[in-house]
Amino acid sequence: MQLYGPLLAGVVLLVIGIAVFASSQRKLKLRQRIERSWSTTTGQWIRIGKRVSLTSSPTSRDPDANAYLLDCEFTYTVEGKHYSSTTPLLYEPYLRHDIDTFLSKYKAGQSFTVLYDPYHPEKSVIETTLYGKSGKHQVFFSGLLMIIGIVLLISQAESVITMLSHQR
Repeated sequence: MQLYGPLLAGVVLLVIGIAVFASSQRKLKLRQRIERSWSTTTGQWIRIGKRVSLTSSPTSRDPDANAYLLDCEFTYTVEGKHYSSTTPLLYEPYLRHDIDTFLSKYKAGQSFTVLYDPYHPEKSVIETTLYGKSGKHQVFFSGLLMIIGIVLLISQAESVITMLSHQR
């Protein structure tokens, strides 16, 4: 019975690692496509700030213990038509530090560059990276999970083979 714990942990870590890797690859490819093929225009803030996420503890007194969401809206014009968006980033940040870093770069009333899809101008972002983070850290993390999962599976392979041979 002790065999199943590490075996199950190995399978779970391997599956989570594969899922995180696939997700990060989709984000990296989307970011590359946006940077390569989307057009730019100038945007203006309607509002910019942050709010505590609903998943945070309402009784927490430690601001770093909470998850945050950007609370912002910006406008931009493409070929004379006005658009607005509440999604300035390709990646959604939740850490207070990341949101504070974003808010320190942009101020109310400030103009900035907006990337928009020329075929669907209502789709837009301001930044495609998470404050200079390329998203490659997710690839590293997923690789680490997969390696640990494979090591756990290999370490239990002999025990599984022995157990199966005794059952026959």
